[in-house]
Formats: sequence, structure tokens, C-alpha cells
Amino acid sequence: TPRSTHRWFIQGGTQSSGGQTSRITVAWGNPGIGRVLALETDSNGCVGDTVSLRVNKSHSLDGQTPVGPVNVCEYDSLVTYTVLPKPNTTFRWAVDGGSIRNGQGAERIRVDWGARGTGQIRMTEEGFDPVNQLPCLSNEIRVPVTIHPVPARAAVQGVFEVCQGSGSGIFRINGFPGSTFQWSLEGNNSFTGQGTNSITINFSEAGSFRLRVRETTAAGCPGPENDTLLIVHPRPVISAIQGDAVICYPNLGPYNYSVNGFPGSTYRWTLSGGTFQNPPAGPSVNVTWNDIQNGSLSVVEISDFGCEGDSIVLPVFIDKPSIRLRRVTVTPPPADDRGILIEWELINAPRYNNQFFIMRREAGSAGPFALAGTAAANANSFVDFNVQTDRRAYDYRVLAVNLCGDTFSTGIHTTVLLTGEPKWIKSVGVNFSEYKGWTAGVRDYELRRQLV
Repeated sequence: TPRSTHRWFIQGGTQSSGGQTSRITVAWGNPGIGRVLALETDSNGCVGDTVSLRVNKSHSLDGQTPVGPVNVCEYDSLVTYTVLPKPNTTFRWAVDGGSIRNGQGAERIRVDWGARGTGQIRMTEEGFDPVNQLPCLSNEIRVPVTIHPVPARAAVQGVFEVCQGSGSGIFRINGFPGSTFQWSLEGNNSFTGQGTNSITINFSEAGSFRLRVRETTAAGCPGPENDTLLIVHPRPVISAIQGDAVICYPNLGPYNYSVNGFPGSTYRWTLSGGTFQNPPAGPSVNVTWNDIQNGSLSVVEISDFGCEGDSIVLPVFIDKPSIRLRRVTVTPPPADDRGILIEWELINAPRYNNQFFIMRREAGSAGPFALAGTAAANANSFVDFNVQTDRRAYDYRVLAVNLCGDTFSTGIHTTVLLTGEPKWIKSVGVNFSEYKGWTAGVRDYELRRQLV
């Protein structure tokens, strides 16, 4: 206890130093049994129990067991072994399986161990009895030491050049049973299996990455850091296919299509609804399309290492519309007959997005058509009121515009002009012009009268 005093009682010897402190030295006398007794009194005057230590005074020392690691790794250096110091004592050390770096003769030595196997620390105490002028000697104390192996440098096994996005790969290293393995990988590619001799790496990021692993045996012996280079080649990411996605009949080609990719890449082109004009291997191809409405062109880039990108697809629409006039006639009842009704049918044009242009000229004229009016893209009829139905017949046709901006039109249909000429009392002669435009012509005409 702090500030305590100690009274010492020596049997078979003489106190040499220390007074009433907690530590003293003793000069022992002749061989035999001695004893040291101590009595502590604290700062409050309280006296403790007497404690004692039996001492064997002999010229044959028991010797001390050296304290230090008994499991080491091969080639460990500066490993410390100690015993308690004694006055007038020399400690003779010997090491099997290693060498003493320093400390011979003292109570502490440092040892450099050698190769794996079994080693041994040996120590003998040599003292001197100044009273009787006799030497003191202990038996040799031996401490067996196991020298554990250190993992050697080893090659990491696996495939070290891969394609980005190709999944994952297994990498392993051979080692001792019970070892743990510390892996590290540069970059952002994740892996599983830390601590084992095998990991699985996900190849999500392209680049060159240092892969390192260090084995530590079950005895705690670390090996060297084994490293290698993992190369993840980039997966091609090409541009969209450049080229016309709308083709208008009859201009079916050839049309050029191209992509931008990595230098040295090859390309796998696939075509539906057309024909390649040149062997499809490079970044561009020429295609002549069939007149099938829906075609497609796709390409996969393959890098010089063999990494495949996504399939890039360009849908191609073949616009082949047509239009026909169903009829042109004066507006039927119940409307009066002052206008002309034009009806048409748009064929094979699911994407039609323009107006219709209704063109008119007087029948029998060789002059140009004039615009009578327009109709919306979803219309199929138009009434032209800017006409004289009781005085003239008219030629009509309807113009449409395909997705490429080119016009196409119906054939020409000609209205019927009906005229009458008085013949005699209550008698009228009737004349009418021919209806023109139907391919098969008119089978017959019927004249009907509405009674008022």
C-alpha cells in the first residue's frame, strides 16, 4: 500500500539494502533453509498479517524456466526470452533451430529463428557464493519451441483477361489447411469469399486492376503478398445505327447504315426484309429493302479482344401507300345537288400523317388541275361547293403525301353532267355525259324522277 512501511526479518542471512521499503536485498549464509518474513504497517498505523517466503540455500540451483513464445514462425527475428535477474549470476543460453542475436550472459536474449521444425531454448544459471567462495550452478533448463512454416509465394489461379459484363470468375490460391486469406482488389468490382482461398469477382467495371492476397496460417504466420493483374476489357457500347428508318416505295435502295465503335472491332449485322449489298463485317453496310412493310436492321459489336456489346436494333418502315377514288357525284339527297361529293380510300398507309389535296378541273380540259380544297389525314371524303353542277362536268383526283414527302394520287374521275331540252308539251329530252374513272367502266345508267 502507498506510504506503508515494512519490517523485514531474515533467517539464515543478512539484509543488505532496502531498509523498510517494499523491496530489499539479502546476503545469504551457509547452505540450508532460510526464511524471509515481512510485516506491513499502513499510513494509519494499521498492521497487516506477517507473510513469509521459504528460501533453499544451495550451491545446486533450481534454475528458472525462460519466458517467451513457444510457437514462432520460421525466420522470425529478435524474439525475446527472459528470466528474472539475480545478483552475481550469469545466464548461459543456447538455442537449437536458431541463433542468439544478443544478450548472451544476461537475463534477456533475442533470438533469430531458422527454418520450420522443432527448436529449443536452453539456459543454465552460473552464480558464486562470496561467503563460502563456492560456485553455484543450475541444471540446464530446456523450453521446446515449435517453428511453424511460413507460406511461400504462390501464383493466383484464374483467368486474368476477361470481358466487362461477362458475369463473374473464380480466383484461388493454394495454401495450408486452416489458413486465412486476405484479398484486395483495386477498382469497384465486387467480390465474395474474403478470408478463404477462393474468391468470386464480378466483372462490372472495365480497366486494369491489381489483385492481391496474403495467406496467414492457423499458427499466425503471414506469408508474402501475392499479386497479379486483372484486365477487364471494356464491353462495346456503340452508337445508335445511323441511317434512314423510313423507306418509301419504289425507292428501295441501296441505303447506307453505320455505327461508331472501338478501333479494331468487328460487327455482326442481321437483316430482316432486305438484302445486303456488301459483306456485312465492318461498321457500315449498304441495304436494299424489299417492299415488305416492316423490316429491321440490327448489329452487335465485337471488340478486338472478343467482347460483345448489346444488340442495337433499327426498325425500318417501308412506306408503300396507295389511294383510289371510290366515286365523285353531286351531293345526294337529302342534301341538294349544288355540291360534288368526292370519296376515296387510302390503302396500306398505317402511319399516314399528312393532308389530302382535292384537285379539280373542268371535264374535257387538258389544262392543269387546281386545288379545290384539303382534308385531314383521317378523312375519306370531301364536298366541293365551288362548282356549277347544272352547267359543267368536272375531273377530280386526290393527292396524298407519303412519309418521305413524295406525292401520290388517285386516278381521274369525271362527274356526270345531266341536261334537259324541251321537246313538246310536257315532254323533255334528257342528255348526260359519261362517268369516267372506274376501271371496269359503268354497267348501266338509271334515270329516276322524284315526284313532288
